[in-house]
Amino acid sequence: MTRTKEAQDFRVIFRLADDAGRLKLVHQLRDVAIGVLKPVLDKIPRAMSGEARAAYQAAGISIAWDLTTTDAFEFYFQSRGAGLTASQQSAAELLIACTQALEDGAVPEHLQTNIVDAYAGLDADDTGTGKAFRRGRKKGALSPIAKRVADYLKTHPKASAINVWDALAKNPKGYRFTNGIALGRFIEKGVGEVMGWQRFQNVVTEQRPAEAKRRRKPA
Repeated sequence: MTRTKEAQDFRVIFRLADDAGRLKLVHQLRDVAIGVLKPVLDKIPRAMSGEARAAYQAAGISIAWDLTTTDAFEFYFQSRGAGLTASQQSAAELLIACTQALEDGAVPEHLQTNIVDAYAGLDADDTGTGKAFRRGRKKGALSPIAKRVADYLKTHPKASAINVWDALAKNPKGYRFTNGIALGRFIEKGVGEVMGWQRFQNVVTEQRPAEAKRRRKPA
């Protein structure tokens, strides 16, 4: 059975299980993610200075990643742009969603969706999915999200970044709009395509009509 098919079974389990059953499944899926990521752990260094690294080593404190702890959050951000394969990127997404659920002690619906979708992506290297998200755009062309932001601002020129976010999230069109406790707001599609909240705010500013920008300037 492929992981894509298994993911559908997990979706049903999440819907039918009680809280304890959901968390038990999350533990199991987190371990699957860690197994996929093991080959790349040594290739992704921690974000620490040489002095800090030396101090840790002198004190006999391990600086190896322990993805069963909150190290997972740091690892997730360090892994971005690290050249992971599509399957490994999905494993990182699975890891962070599972870790957040375990930290919160609950698996709300949006995390269930993130976990199931990320698990399905673990077969991406074998099936070739994910390649579409690595294609470049022509110079000057807007990303799909930027285009949607621009379209929305044409009819709602005074909308704040949060207003625009909420409007797009109601009709995600294949994207996942996440607002988590640990990671804040970010947008995903498939594997490897991420727009953080800071970039989203910048896009709103960039795409806001010129006249509306002038009206929003303080006197």
